[in-house]
Amino acid sequence: MYVLWSLVGVLIAAGVGVGVWRPWRDTVTLPPSACWGMLEKADYQPLAGSSGTATEEVDAEFHGGPYRFGIPQTQCNLLWNGKGREILDVMIQQQSADPEKSDIPEFGGGKPHRWDFGADAIGWTGDSKVPVVELFLRCQYATAADAPPIQPYVQLRVMASEGVASAALPEVRQALADVSLKLAKTLAQRIPCSNSVQLADRAPVIS
Repeated sequence: MYVLWSLVGVLIAAGVGVGVWRPWRDTVTLPPSACWGMLEKADYQPLAGSSGTATEEVDAEFHGGPYRFGIPQTQCNLLWNGKGREILDVMIQQQSADPEKSDIPEFGGGKPHRWDFGADAIGWTGDSKVPVVELFLRCQYATAADAPPIQPYVQLRVMASEGVASAALPEVRQALADVSLKLAKTLAQRIPCSNSVQLADRAPVIS
């Protein structure tokens, strides 16, 4: 019996040391891509909880222009272990707010702070426990011949439910900023924007 328990102890120690055998390790299941194919697993991996499954839910497909009434609102969610909480909530729409005055407080995001995402983007984060990034992308795009005048910005709001991610809040905010910039770059091509959109190579370091 002593020999048997000694062997078990050796196996456990070896598994912990090299990460080979850890049957109690938490498991996380994420879709390989999400949000109209604009994001990959590595983009939202930092937003996941310690153990669980994320499933994607979109309210509509995202289509390029020309647009009759501006870019329609579309939303993508990565639900965590069912409905009610999200590791990622992405909303894209025609500008509905003044880009110089973020509406982050309306979503429980706290006091807004402005960040540099490039010459053609205005970015905001909040300072509350609800992680949220809002980004306004300057984008001129094709509209139908009888379409009304459009606003010059496309509005992105990227959020996560409070307390879901296993990562610390600053890391979650940073991941959301990275996601926001990637979405903005992809949207500039998908819409497409007729102006030469200038965006930062990397998202700002969110403190």
